[in-house]
Amino acid sequence: MLCRLLAFLGRNAPPFLAGGVFLGLALPELATAVRPALGSLVALLLAVSLLRLDWSRLAAYARRPGAAALATGWHLVITPVVVWGLTLFAGLPPGLTHALVLNGAAPSLVASAALAQLIGLDAPLAVLLVTATTFFLPFTLTPVLFWLVGLDLAVDLGAFFARFALFVGLPFATAWSLRRLLPAGLIAQQAERLDGANVVILVFAALAMMDGVTARLLAEPMTVALFLAAAVAFNAGFQALGALIYWRRGRRTAFSMGLSLGNRNMALMLVLAGSLLGRDLALYVAMAQIPVYLLPLVAKPLYRRLL
Repeated sequence: MLCRLLAFLGRNAPPFLAGGVFLGLALPELATAVRPALGSLVALLLAVSLLRLDWSRLAAYARRPGAAALATGWHLVITPVVVWGLTLFAGLPPGLTHALVLNGAAPSLVASAALAQLIGLDAPLAVLLVTATTFFLPFTLTPVLFWLVGLDLAVDLGAFFARFALFVGLPFATAWSLRRLLPAGLIAQQAERLDGANVVILVFAALAMMDGVTARLLAEPMTVALFLAAAVAFNAGFQALGALIYWRRGRRTAFSMGLSLGNRNMALMLVLAGSLLGRDLALYVAMAQIPVYLLPLVAKPLYRRLL
C-alpha cells in the first residue's frame, strides 16, 4: 500500500507540492511543530535525490568543470549585482531590497536536484551546481553584500564548512554507500517510489518554511503580497534568463541551468544573515518557497512540450 502511494505521488508531484505550501498557511500550528526538523529534511531530500541519480553523468560533468564554474559566477557574483541594479529603480523597502540581493547571492537550492528529477530536467547538473555554489559561497557572500548594500556579514568558515559537510557531504556519503550495498538495478526499479519519497519530504519542508507566515499575513497583507510578488518575479525572471544564457548548450541543459539560477537556498541565507535582517528576511524566505513549489505545476507541461 505504501509503495503504491509513493509511486502515485511520484507520478503526480506538482499538485501535491503546491498543496504543501497552502497546508502550512492553513495549519500554522503544524508548521511550527515541523520547523525544528527542517535541517534534517533538507539533508534527507538530497540523499534520496542522490540515490536516484545517474552518477556516471555527474562524474562526466565533474570532469568538465567549465560550465559549472561559469554558472557559479553567475549565481554568486553576477546575479546579486543585477538584482542590486534593478532595486535601485524600483523604490522597494530596505528590508525587501536587502532580501532580494541576498537571494541573488545565495547558492542553488538543495531541492533543485529533486525538482529536476520530478519535472524531467538534468538532475546531475543540478547536483553539481548545488555543490559548487554552496562550497564557494563563504568566499563571495561577505564582499558582495558589503559592496552592494553595506551589510557587514561575517561568515565563520569553520562553522560553515561543518554545516556543508553535514548537509551536503553526509547525504553524498549515505547515497554512495547505499548504491554500493543495494542490488544492481533495484534503484532504477524504484524510481517512481523514490520520487514519491521526495514529494513527501518536500511537502514537510514546505510546512516548516511557512512557520509564522500566517500571523503576518493576517496583520500585514499588503506587505506579504509585495514580498510574494518580488519572490515570484525573481524566481521566474532568473529561470528565464538562465535558460536564455545557456540556450546554445541544448534545451535540457538550458532549462536545468535556469531552474538552478532561479531557485536559491534562502534557508541558508536566513541562518547566516537572519540576525541582521530579522523578520523581513524570514518573511521573504517563506514567500520564496511559494514559486519553488508552485512553478513546477505550471512548468512541467511546458517542459514536456519544449523538450
